Amino acid sequence: MNDRSPWVLVLDVGSSSVKVWLYDTGGRGVEPGGGSQLLYNWHTADGAMEVPANRLFDLVVHALDTAVAFARQKDIHIGAIAITTFWHSILGISATGEPLTPVYAWGDTRAAETARRLARDIDESDMHRRTGCFLHPSYPVVKLVWLKELDAAGFRGVSQWISIGEYIEHRLFGSMRCSYSMASGTGLFDIHRLDWDPAMLELVGLSADSFPPLVDTDATLAGLRAEFAGRWPELASTPWFPALGDGACANVGSGAIGKDLQGVTVGTSAAVRTLWETDDITVLENLWCYRLDGRRVVAGGALSNGGNAVAYLDNTLKLPAGDEWDAELVGVTPDSHGLTILPFLVAERGPNWLRERSAAVVGLCHTTPPLHLLRAWLEAIAYQIAEISSALQDSYGPPTQVLASGGALHASPVWTQIIADVIGCPVSMSIEREATAHGAALVAQERLGLLASLDLARSRRAADVQPDPDRHAIYMEAIDRQRRLAEALTSRP
Repeated sequence: MNDRSPWVLVLDVGSSSVKVWLYDTGGRGVEPGGGSQLLYNWHTADGAMEVPANRLFDLVVHALDTAVAFARQKDIHIGAIAITTFWHSILGISATGEPLTPVYAWGDTRAAETARRLARDIDESDMHRRTGCFLHPSYPVVKLVWLKELDAAGFRGVSQWISIGEYIEHRLFGSMRCSYSMASGTGLFDIHRLDWDPAMLELVGLSADSFPPLVDTDATLAGLRAEFAGRWPELASTPWFPALGDGACANVGSGAIGKDLQGVTVGTSAAVRTLWETDDITVLENLWCYRLDGRRVVAGGALSNGGNAVAYLDNTLKLPAGDEWDAELVGVTPDSHGLTILPFLVAERGPNWLRERSAAVVGLCHTTPPLHLLRAWLEAIAYQIAEISSALQDSYGPPTQVLASGGALHASPVWTQIIADVIGCPVSMSIEREATAHGAALVAQERLGLLASLDLARSRRAADVQPDPDRHAIYMEAIDRQRRLAEALTSRP
């Protein structure tokens, strides 16, 4: 390539893999080849979702090895490193930086009873207005109370509580900081004042010193530890931007910037978000609200069930290869399977989580083909996506376009069409297969002065998937049926 203009190396620590990508000054991404995506598994027994911090860090090192080797081969000059990670992770480290706990992630539900008790003891609405978060076991604020009650001595032994992004920084540089973006996903951060929230700190019994210093996205870190400077001399003094939440980056990378656009992401989990610039945040009652940076916020809702449900069904039903089953699903008439599904294989997030919802399938019989069950499940998740989309519309008006991203949708054009039909709005599949990594690169390029404004990303469009009015009408009735089933199961004695 022999391009001496500064490229951005993006490290994407997702919920199922660690990936690296390289982006040129035009925002075009290059995957460094074999070893650039490394899969990993979580420990999930008894409601857990945890992984050793050093396991993830080892994957980061191997992924960076691949990226640096590729850059050497292609004579690419890496001018900066951006990192994006899954929101809501938390781990405790010692005064010397050793991990004292595993990394706890968003799908860990063991703090559910703690969340219920806290909801009785404090004003959740007031907390939500300040922090943009709910009292839900996904959030670190609840996990910290749970961990303190579970092991008070162990809790006291923790020097600092950090996310996986900060842990990676600490291992590489010997210092770390927490971006407004990552802090906004903890439930401990006032998204208006851009500082730790005193009431939430008091709730968990910690001070601001128990967390890394807060910074915006323009704060860079340089000077790798000797071990890694020797391993990657090209990166020894390269600026490293602070970790950003993956959801915000996915909106940026897919071009869903502005109140008139919605970003739908379906990867391991799923989410619907709107991202915009403002200095006056109004936190909506049923939606979370986080930060991309000091100027931009992202509001929406997240589902714990997305591509993970397809993986479960694929393993359970022994489905044909993805392109084969997707092609066969085209011939299945919408909602013709006679099934009503609550697709909650993983405990759901959002304001209604306390309803104790779990997965349920009504209408299943011995003649139901596996592909009909799969189609019904895809439709059921799309109904949940539509509920969040509708809540955003209530405040910001109907979107002019929905921009979709995520590996699960890239693998299934049928699912993208289902979502368009359910929402009743055109859906464009992002031209970026890695929207999250692309978004992190664009933020870094804006901060480097290589991109005038993130708003330029709005111009990147793919062909629209148009909704079918007749299918939309069918799905509206199916959504009502799903709601009635959820209410009936919730009201059981």
